[in-house]
Amino acid sequence: MISVLIQLIADVTQVGSRGQIVLYGMPGLLFYIPVSLLSAIIVLARTQQARQLSVLTMMFSGLYLIHQLCYLLAIEIYRLGLLRTYLPDWRPSFDLAMALWISLAAAIATIRIVRVQQIIRRALTVFVVGALLSIPLFGMYKNASLWIPDYRADQDGDEGAVVSDYDILNQEAIFYTQPSILKQQLERIQASTDADPQMFFIGVAGYASQNVFMNEVKFVEQLFQQRFNTANHSIRLINNKLTVNETSIASLTALQAAIDKVGTLMRSDRDVLFLYLTSHGSKTHEFSLEFGGMQFKQLNPQVLKTMLDQAGIKHRVIVISACYSGGYIEPLKNPNSLIITSAAADKTSFGCSNDAEYTYFGKAFFVDALGSDLSFVEAFAVAKPAIDAREKKEEYEPSHPQIFVGEEIQAKLDRLKKSTRTSQSTDKEEIGARGLAFVDTVDRQRRQELAQSLIDAFDNEAQSNALHRLCLDEQALTTAEKIYKDNPSYFGGISPSSHSWPLVVSALKTYQEQACKTLDSRTFSAVLVDHYANSHSVIELEKMLKFYRSDLGRQSINTNNAAYLKANRMSYRIATENNARANEEFSREIGRLIADSNRKR
Repeated sequence: MISVLIQLIADVTQVGSRGQIVLYGMPGLLFYIPVSLLSAIIVLARTQQARQLSVLTMMFSGLYLIHQLCYLLAIEIYRLGLLRTYLPDWRPSFDLAMALWISLAAAIATIRIVRVQQIIRRALTVFVVGALLSIPLFGMYKNASLWIPDYRADQDGDEGAVVSDYDILNQEAIFYTQPSILKQQLERIQASTDADPQMFFIGVAGYASQNVFMNEVKFVEQLFQQRFNTANHSIRLINNKLTVNETSIASLTALQAAIDKVGTLMRSDRDVLFLYLTSHGSKTHEFSLEFGGMQFKQLNPQVLKTMLDQAGIKHRVIVISACYSGGYIEPLKNPNSLIITSAAADKTSFGCSNDAEYTYFGKAFFVDALGSDLSFVEAFAVAKPAIDAREKKEEYEPSHPQIFVGEEIQAKLDRLKKSTRTSQSTDKEEIGARGLAFVDTVDRQRRQELAQSLIDAFDNEAQSNALHRLCLDEQALTTAEKIYKDNPSYFGGISPSSHSWPLVVSALKTYQEQACKTLDSRTFSAVLVDHYANSHSVIELEKMLKFYRSDLGRQSINTNNAAYLKANRMSYRIATENNARANEEFSREIGRLIADSNRKR
């Protein structure tokens, strides 16, 4: 019960109150009970002392509880970022240290409880107890969560609910549509139809639980379509719940299919492949391919080299943004390759958080440097010091991005740049108008959704309706009778006593309603939504939405709306008075001109 309570408190602290109970974590959470009993029984197999059996069982169970508490505490400290600078890859070391501690503590306690005297038996006891208790720790299912986000509420229209990666993959349709999605993407890749060299693009976002990898692949794909005309020569593979219905997931099988297809279309004497991989990486140089509970084979340098070699792809530019990605350079380098990595083989890279739009490397290399029309080598030369400075400012250990330039590849890239310069210059004005700062317009749907939520938070419909009523009230002050009184000839001789007068009144009312129709709430809100979606990134919109949904944000909205309405009411009054004075002066001037004209006749 204590173990369950500790885990539940930790889960609620992390997830919040909007969640649901799951029982999948119970086996991993309670596995220590039979292990503790079995260990105690084996140790005391010959003594047959019930009291010592119960003491050992309680002691072993207590050590496991302490291990669980320390593990959850470490996760929470790391999640809050308190030690992230110093513990970039802490879990393997933590698991090893805790397993050794439990083994040593349990062995010493067992020797004292059982009163083992001989040195050989003590050593044997340490070995047996250590093996029995520590080995299961390395094989246990670490995710023992009992409380997870309630993704079901989203299906019922709950705006604040979260759809999990696991829920997305549980949708049966996904398993049937994914093969056809990959097939369609592969079929859209075309061979070059002219004699000039052609760049082909493959982008892989491997980790599903953080949008930063998806953002980067989308940005780079769009950038390459503009700079290297890759629109019909590219494919992206993304693990993310936001793209699973439109883009192939990033698995080793999908990557193999993409590389094979591109290999059949490329001309080995001139075309170049740009392969971009972004995800988490391990010390053993495995590139993470992860999507919820799906078990993918992991990518490593040897597997990637085999894929590229078997596909016959000769000229390669490979850019890898992941921790320890420098480990890919040595296995992949050859005279026809350019390889750039975000970190050295023994270093971590930074920026892959839930709050980031791009990683440190992605922002510096692609967005800032390569987006400024630099070559790959020039962009790296600009990006590396920028990354170093940012890491130093934030007190992170340097990631040391790496580059390898083969003897033959540079000439191919120079020729490719020359062949694309003409088409690039013709599109330059269009690219500038769109603005590379927001090339991620492929995220427009997400930005539209956030902008709509933001405008809803502003309560613009109520504000627009109030302004519409104010406009109609102000227009109602200008009646047909008042206009006739101020200027009897205004309606061409039709007076209130004329039988056509009701038609004049009706026509004026229609005009006034049309004049106020520009303040229609739907039109007003749609304009605002488009403005915010086009002017801000996803991260900026999320931050604004978070603020305006807070108590202070709602108070600010109410104050602004009241002030805006008051200001508009005063503006209408001033405008009405000014219009009346202007009409009066205009009428007098027209009358004077008519009188002068009549006298001259």
